[in-house]
Amino acid sequence: MLSASVSMAEDSANQKEIAVLLDSVAASDCTFVRNGKRHDGANAKKHLRRKYDYALRKYGDITADQ
Repeated sequence: MLSASVSMAEDSANQKEIAVLLDSVAASDCTFVRNGKRHDGANAKKHLRRKYDYALRKYGDITADQ
């Protein structure tokens, strides 16, 4: 029971860390180049979020360290 609580807390912390990283990308003034096309931070965040969500579905929980 305790290990399940710890695991859920870690999942929540991981999700918050990922959200902060994605928000940093969105707030960036950088231009992100993907497949030769330029994208702003908001579009880069959307792209990374889709890739992250796909990886979650395929592999399960993923931390920022992986």
